Amino acid sequence: VSFDLVNHPVGRNVLGMLLAHDKKKFDVYCFSINPNDGNDPVTAIIKQHCNYTNFVSDNQSRSHSDIARTIRQDYKIDILIDLNGWTKGNRMGIFASRPAPVQITHGLGFVGTTGCAFDYFVSDYVASPERYDHLYTENIIRLPQAYLPASQKTVNFSADPFNPETVDKMELRK
Repeated sequence: VSFDLVNHPVGRNVLGMLLAHDKKKFDVYCFSINPNDGNDPVTAIIKQHCNYTNFVSDNQSRSHSDIARTIRQDYKIDILIDLNGWTKGNRMGIFASRPAPVQITHGLGFVGTTGCAFDYFVSDYVASPERYDHLYTENIIRLPQAYLPASQKTVNFSADPFNPETVDKMELRK
């Protein structure tokens, strides 16, 4: 769940995570909460690598509880991950009614505790030193190197994802 599944540092970092998932073992869903997404190459590539839904593109007034109910009943998500934290466009209220059995917030958008209904927080030893564990409401999952999902592969954005003649030229490169 993110407001930033667009040409934004969060959107670009999400690409690395999406490309690394084994799609034979996992169904990956991206839920956008940004009414203005979809008009850039990052969003276009994200849409190619997951099941993508924008909950607010047609109706900004959709409530947190309505979105949570849809996630719980229609998608039956096992693990729901927040990529916003308390940054612009967050919809923390979605997570308040626990639409998934396991809820995780990732430091990708907000490196700090949310104080909300999350089971886990993804970070690392530098951004979240162990001496501060008592300040977090979440259990901390510390990645061994860095919490940012940097990829050794990058995306070639020279192709226009909205031009049918060039969309097939979008590729990963090392």
